Amino acid sequence: MKSFEIDFSLLPVTDVAYIMYANADWSNCFWMDGNEYPVKATTAEITGPGEYTVGLEFDEEAQGLAFTALGIVTGEKTFNGYFIDITGIKVNGEAIEVGKGYTSSDDGVEMRENIYNEWVSDLPADARRADGDLEGASPIIVDKEAFASVKTLEITFNFIYGKPVVKDAAAPLTQEEADALKQNTYHAYIGVQGKDTYVFRNSWDEANYGRDSEEHPEFFGRLTGWDADNNAVDYGGSFVDAEIAGDGEYTVSFTTGDMGMGETADYNMLFVSTDIPSGLVRDGFVTIDNVKVKFGSGATQEYTEVDTEGEYVAIKIIDVYNQSEAPAIVYSVPGANETVAITFTVSNW
Repeated sequence: MKSFEIDFSLLPVTDVAYIMYANADWSNCFWMDGNEYPVKATTAEITGPGEYTVGLEFDEEAQGLAFTALGIVTGEKTFNGYFIDITGIKVNGEAIEVGKGYTSSDDGVEMRENIYNEWVSDLPADARRADGDLEGASPIIVDKEAFASVKTLEITFNFIYGKPVVKDAAAPLTQEEADALKQNTYHAYIGVQGKDTYVFRNSWDEANYGRDSEEHPEFFGRLTGWDADNNAVDYGGSFVDAEIAGDGEYTVSFTTGDMGMGETADYNMLFVSTDIPSGLVRDGFVTIDNVKVKFGSGATQEYTEVDTEGEYVAIKIIDVYNQSEAPAIVYSVPGANETVAITFTVSNW
């Protein structure tokens, strides 16, 4: 078991920049996800405005190009409102022409500038440039032919201060709107991600592996990890989710299979995702509190952090990506056939 009590306010704000990459047949890739790839990555520690350089050196030449972008792992949180401006790209040591890009984020956490992204057809709503001029900005700023055979890739960029982006606050619900929403039945789902193995169950509304995923619907009904070649591995396990239709105490849980969560002693995430509209809790029409968590045969502990920033209410227990400080609880990662349970109270329904 492990206990954390860290004053994160005393730590300097830093982040990590890197190159996301996938060659033509996705056999030669790099992602900042903890997995091993046949490439040596040079990352950059981001400490604030300035010029930075990142790079990739492939074990074998990467043939063709499917996708590449420059990313800052949690940049939308650590440096909210800043801008990435790619000023130079070298392929195999030779400078290539760079077009006009923009800064954006797919998930509100990781900041990026797309370099070659065929999947984006229109500028996203959060696209921004330091000069304010998005005319002609594109998710494709290089000639694909320059990446026919890549041994080394180097990118230099300026990281530019920008005023923090303040999202428009949602209009408060009226009593009539809240009463109508309370007529529905909602759901709560436990979610988890291991630190070293990335064994996971995502939030119900996550597009790729959530409840309604068309490509991988099986992932939501089991624990899933990845092998050394980035292939999905079925870790088994089972889940107890909850239907919510009024006041009461509710419990969600997961029980591992024979593989446990693999060789990891830590979590990246442990949470409850719900389809309850955030406004019901944020605007005071419903209360969610008295959150308790039980790891295996350990003692029941209390830790309440209810998140209403997104469209739906979530309960955070552990979230290394978005929590400003670690929860003051003692936790353990379950071994084979062990259970983790989260209980909470809903009132004022």
